[in-house]
Amino acid sequence: MKKPIFRILILMLSLCFVLPIFVACGHDHPFIADWTKDETHHYHLCECGEQMDIGKHQYDEGKVHAQPTCVTYGLKVYTCVICGYEKPEIITTLDHLWEPSYDDENHFQQCVGCGKKENISAHRLDLTITTLTHKGECGCGYIRAEENHNHQLDQATGKELCTVCGHEKGVIILPEV
Repeated sequence: MKKPIFRILILMLSLCFVLPIFVACGHDHPFIADWTKDETHHYHLCECGEQMDIGKHQYDEGKVHAQPTCVTYGLKVYTCVICGYEKPEIITTLDHLWEPSYDDENHFQQCVGCGKKENISAHRLDLTITTLTHKGECGCGYIRAEENHNHQLDQATGKELCTVCGHEKGVIILPEV
């Protein structure tokens, strides 16, 4: 009983190896010299559709074509060293790179990549007042240039006071020694 099953198995295995010979397309295969490529493999192709030299892509270390910033993605392209197929890869955006900065009104943190501003607050000036002028400095490094007092009549007190620093007109301030 075991012998017929064994013979059937041998016959089936033989057909697996012999049958393709009879089913082949029946011509010499003029394979195209250039590689045919898809997303995962490369191969040489015959006009009948037969493939030869099938292999998986083997990529180089990749080349960055566009550096990422805090507002744009980057691009790196890997190239198969066998067939030249290129596989692009998106590089994610970078974090903002913050530096302290200021303008005439405020101090803030500013991204050196895109110019975005955060933590904006008005200058707190420490004023240096003389008889004729005043100037101010903020802890952030901003310096308000020395300028003459801008005296105007204060209706509540009847005195002429500077609108910037409050200096009363006519009051002499002696320099520190």
